[in-house]
Amino acid sequence: SAELAGNYALFLQDIRNDYDAAEILFKKALELDPNDAIYTGNYARFLKNVRKDYDAAEILYKKALELDPNQANHTGNYALFLHDVRKDYDAAEILYKKALELDPNCTNHTGNYALFLKNVRKDYDAAEILFKKALKLDPNHANNIGNYATFLHDVCKDYDAAEILFKKALKLDPNGANHTGNYALFLQNVRKDYDAAEILFKKALELDPNGANHTGNYALFMQKVRKDYDAAEILKKKALELDPNGANHPGNYALFLKNVRKDYDAAEILYKKALELDSNQANITGNYALFLQDIRKDYDAAEILYKKALELDANDANLTGNYCQLLLARADRRRGAEMLNRAFALNPTNPPLLAELWFYRLAHFPMEYPQAEQQIRDLLATGARSEGWDLRDTIARAEADGHPNVSLLRELANAISGTDMHLN
Repeated sequence: SAELAGNYALFLQDIRNDYDAAEILFKKALELDPNDAIYTGNYARFLKNVRKDYDAAEILYKKALELDPNQANHTGNYALFLHDVRKDYDAAEILYKKALELDPNCTNHTGNYALFLKNVRKDYDAAEILFKKALKLDPNHANNIGNYATFLHDVCKDYDAAEILFKKALKLDPNGANHTGNYALFLQNVRKDYDAAEILFKKALELDPNGANHTGNYALFMQKVRKDYDAAEILKKKALELDPNGANHPGNYALFLKNVRKDYDAAEILYKKALELDSNQANITGNYALFLQDIRKDYDAAEILYKKALELDANDANLTGNYCQLLLARADRRRGAEMLNRAFALNPTNPPLLAELWFYRLAHFPMEYPQAEQQIRDLLATGARSEGWDLRDTIARAEADGHPNVSLLRELANAISGTDMHLN
């Protein structure tokens, strides 16, 4: 029976995690009925999620849609494939919309399209409407609950509501690696409960040892929190092996090579690779711009990338502040002031970023000196630091413009960055 073989294959994949046995049955189902769209699409999903054999998966997704072009599940799953793997966002969105036309009450497609609108289109209002619709369709859908929790964390900054949903997702699905890993990130970044976060990072990797995102996030934890750089590098390399087509992993490893290993040539290779894989990642684009600014001193190329990054995400206060620093250091006070005001208008809550922004006011705008100095000292008193942040170009421009107290700038810059800001 093709039907029994195909259904048991799904059970072995999704419940037992017995992937070898599942694949045997997927193949048997297709031998028994090679023109069944459902088994074809399910095996495509297996090849994508488990085997990471993306070319074979795409062949089967296309075949499934040829066999049944009005099958909502395969349409939505292929949209997710184009989104996650091929980064063909326009084609993915067409298929997300088609899947929802075919089955407007499918909570999976609704939730996946909501995630697409959040992460790719940055259309947060539309994303939230769909997240809420998905949860109305199925209030106990653990994946959608966890993804909406991440939305509340990342976009709305409603941390209490986010935590309630993270806990609910884990109660509904205690073995869900995604909710576990995302809650670990929340505990690390918001609650600063590092021991609890590490327990969950480890659990996520036990649940999904081949999860590239959890591996990469735990690598960042080991780097930033535990300062165990060797362990962090091992995990970063593993994430690259697990997901060679994911742009975030080479982007994060490039940042590590720049800031920790000081291996600038290797870092630049990875920045370029990351942007080849996904040229629409605002964070990676902005980080490479900063690399070109600080390390290569290629200010024109850096400015091009800052502009592109802000086209991709105009509401990123960190990117806005970094571009502001470049403009002010190049004596473009008018546009620098515009960027600085915009960065503050975005209401950043990150203390290190606020310290940087107030430092630019102190260095470049005389009317701001008393307030800016006090704000910086207050932030430093709370422990705000921007470790390794390079403020030398800012100081050099301030000195060239006749700043009355360059020694104060160096003193505060050293405190902010933990680095001696003597000028080369």
